Amino acid sequence: METEQRILGLLDSGVAFMILLELADPKKLERSKKVELFNTQTSADGGVRSSCVSSSSKEVYTVTLGPVVDRRVKGHSCDCYSATRSGGACKHVLALSGESLKRASREFKTMKQLRDL
Repeated sequence: METEQRILGLLDSGVAFMILLELADPKKLERSKKVELFNTQTSADGGVRSSCVSSSSKEVYTVTLGPVVDRRVKGHSCDCYSATRSGGACKHVLALSGESLKRASREFKTMKQLRDL
């Protein structure tokens, strides 16, 4: 039963990350592919936090995605200029969403294999 609940949670997370990426500005989405994340951690509530280095100023930014509730990411933030100015999803948030989608997909496959043993 625990495995089934985890699989369903991973599906919800995957959908939430895909929605965030699908709604993104295509130019920001393309630029997000060059962002290098490090020190990525998942919190107890399912939120995700990571760091990245600015390509221009070499400043370190903190990027967060809120927990997934009802197949939606409940808030996101980054302390880069673009995010603080526009309030929308910057390339760093999109990079973390993409990485989180990949992680959820890998874990989903693993959990499904374990369930099928």
